Amino acid sequence: MSSLVSDNEITLTGEEGHLVIIGFRDEPLHHTLDVTVAKAGCIHGSVSARRIVVEGRVTGKLHAEISIEVRGGAEVQGDMAAPRISVNTGARIKGCVSTASSPRSGASLNDAEVHRVLEGIGPEGAAAFVYAMAE
Repeated sequence: MSSLVSDNEITLTGEEGHLVIIGFRDEPLHHTLDVTVAKAGCIHGSVSARRIVVEGRVTGKLHAEISIEVRGGAEVQGDMAAPRISVNTGARIKGCVSTASSPRSGASLNDAEVHRVLEGIGPEGAAAFVYAMAE
């Protein structure tokens, strides 16, 4: 496992293409493999990667080729786009959610899918969930 501490008080650790963010980052992050924003992690900027797991806080757009998982206690303020998106109980999100397989398809969650997401995150998460249709 490798580790890097940068000037912005951020620790990047990685193993076989998996990047873990611990600390604060105030700029976009683009990675070709997997990214985890740890509980102690906070990113102000967009994140793009193959898979994204959020345990801490992100303010910015998330785009993943495969999946995004927002775990309990995590906060995301920004749009999320990936073929698979999961929001665990206790997570808080505010933004648009798109499960389109490609950006040009324009597909987003329909009412039935939104209902399933809200059921999955429970009453606490549902109160924080904001869904907006992309025009």
